[in-house]
Amino acid sequence: MATVLSGLNAGQAGIGSNDPLKPSRETGQVLFTACSGATTDQFSSGQYLETDLNTQIRRLRRFEADAPVDVLLISIGGNDAGFGTIIEDCVQKLRSCAPRFSGSSGYISGARVQDNVTSLLRLVRRAAPSARAYQVGYPDPFGGQTEVCSALRVTLRVNVSVREQQVIAKKFLPVLNQAVANAAKAAGVRFIGVSRAFDGHGICADDPWINGLTPGNDVGPLGLKIFGNESFHPNYWGHQKLFGLVEKVLVEDGLLN
Repeated sequence: MATVLSGLNAGQAGIGSNDPLKPSRETGQVLFTACSGATTDQFSSGQYLETDLNTQIRRLRRFEADAPVDVLLISIGGNDAGFGTIIEDCVQKLRSCAPRFSGSSGYISGARVQDNVTSLLRLVRRAAPSARAYQVGYPDPFGGQTEVCSALRVTLRVNVSVREQQVIAKKFLPVLNQAVANAAKAAGVRFIGVSRAFDGHGICADDPWINGLTPGNDVGPLGLKIFGNESFHPNYWGHQKLFGLVEKVLVEDGLLN
């Protein structure tokens, strides 16, 4: 089996010994192309100058040329919806981000995200025409709980507030997941919903399955790069949970034993 992962596990360097889907007797060869922060446009155009000549779609085409791809696991659309910008606005507190993505002037356009993801999925299916393709949705990072813990706080005022968490979980994510689900249907791709995957294990849980605001030098408010790209991405246990949900679907479809 030849498997391609795009978007899944973004924020990590790639497939390693701790990742749930790695080359093995059952999975065969695995191409990992995920890139944290990437949009649907950047799948073809490249996200950074040093990778423009080695874009995700070009890597997929080369992989397909070596041997037909069996499975495509894709998770994309969140960055088209501006999720990173939303979190930055929530953290910097120049004004509350909650009204901006829950009101009429909100960030997310479900129709635009749906169109973008539909086009991307169709492009991917043309690049690997014999593969079974799956679009994986987005989990609630707060796991059904809302509180301001240290993982969501930089200072007393620099944080993701309870109200902002509620709006992200109850307004933003449902629109995003519906948009990518609609895109999957339009492109003939199976959608795997994972919105409640981290229930009880959100960012502020005693045993979280997803990172909060992780220190680093990748992104940050007001041009200050103080957070790592792994912020708001699954940790090891989160990856295990997500792959368990994906694995169940692959078994149902006869692609794994």
